[in-house]
Amino acid sequence: MILSFGTITFAQADSLKGGELYSSNFLIDNIQRNFTYYMPLNYGTKDVYPLVIFLHRQNSSSENAIKMYGISIHAMADAFSSVVIYPDAVNKNWNSGMNTTSNDSINDVGFISILIDYFRDVYHCDAKRVYVTGISNGGAMAYRLACNIPFKIAAVSPFVSNMPELTAQCKAESSVAVTGTVSNENPSHTDIAQAWKFFMEHSKE
Repeated sequence: MILSFGTITFAQADSLKGGELYSSNFLIDNIQRNFTYYMPLNYGTKDVYPLVIFLHRQNSSSENAIKMYGISIHAMADAFSSVVIYPDAVNKNWNSGMNTTSNDSINDVGFISILIDYFRDVYHCDAKRVYVTGISNGGAMAYRLACNIPFKIAAVSPFVSNMPELTAQCKAESSVAVTGTVSNENPSHTDIAQAWKFFMEHSKE
């Protein structure tokens, strides 16, 4: 995997303002990978912060996810002092391992893994408290991450998603706590709050 920084400059940790959204990118395998991230209101007052990754649905984007769910997500982030990342999939589809997209060659696992490492090292995110949620295709990608990089993720709580076959095969051996909602294509504030509560109950040993 070839990694370089994109053309958008990262904000330095000591210059960030709590309660704000920022955008940046990495260049991975010559593909620009974009993401937006939210810093909780009290950012800068603690040593480490939980990290929550929200993966948008198929044929959507981080921008749409923020428009639809940002108010609820940021309220939870502020309440539990959590950093939130909204990554963007290539061509709006995640390579979830379910063979439902044309992105089988895209290394989304590597992209998310790099994001986790960077936010741990630069923005003081807690390596023991990394969580992933997502909707539909994004939820399936959350399950795949639990399977492929379980050593980096404490818990996943996808919305409206079937578990990919490859994840079902490794679930019994995974150290990742897993729960999910399969009844609501548009998670409510209550659904998001329940996912956050589940996350805050789990951490890596």
